[in-house]
Amino acid sequence: TLREGQDVEFEKTDGQKGPQASNVIPK
Repeated sequence: TLREGQDVEFEKTDGQKGPQASNVIPK
């Protein structure tokens, strides 16, 4: 789980239900 306001790195991908984040990496 991520804390609110935490910096993360992620890749945007187009999923079946629209854009979504993948490969989310908490810093």
